Amino acid sequence: MRAASGKYVFWLEGDDYWDDDEKILKQIQVMENNAELSFCFHDYVWIDEFDNIKVDFQYPDWARRNYSKEELLSFRYAFILMSTVCFRNLEYSWDAEAYIARNADMFYPRIFGQLGGALYVQGIKCHKYRIHSTGSWSATSDRERIRRKLMTACLMLHSALSFNNQDCFEFALQGRFLPNLKAYMGS
Repeated sequence: MRAASGKYVFWLEGDDYWDDDEKILKQIQVMENNAELSFCFHDYVWIDEFDNIKVDFQYPDWARRNYSKEELLSFRYAFILMSTVCFRNLEYSWDAEAYIARNADMFYPRIFGQLGGALYVQGIKCHKYRIHSTGSWSATSDRERIRRKLMTACLMLHSALSFNNQDCFEFALQGRFLPNLKAYMGS
């Protein structure tokens, strides 16, 4: 990401795709009209290797909303799929944790929150997130996925401590770390 030279950055992994010819234009227009935003995002669906909708999953209604800078900085946001995001190419302070986080979708929104809030954008066709047997996430066992979430939760705790933010630490502990630890121990 550091090599990106444009005003905005979009993230798309090799086996996924966007299904809206105007996605980039729509998200750039949102960003141009909302200078206080760090990023914007939209819905997605999960598909299999044959492009069949596997899970008609989109953000739950409670997560389809805008997030303040403060919510992002304290990890108080829903899972935000990075390939639905358009973010400003600005100088963010990249914690060492950001480079080793196993779940960028859980960790990076806090990084982007340093410089503004986030806006949920309606009216963009769903991004297609591919689930298949050789995918870096979907090919892993349930236990390995939980372990990766637990590792990311540990990084969230460390990040909260480094910012000396007790509220953020408590939320990361209660909302991210302990549920994943319980799931890991029970798997």
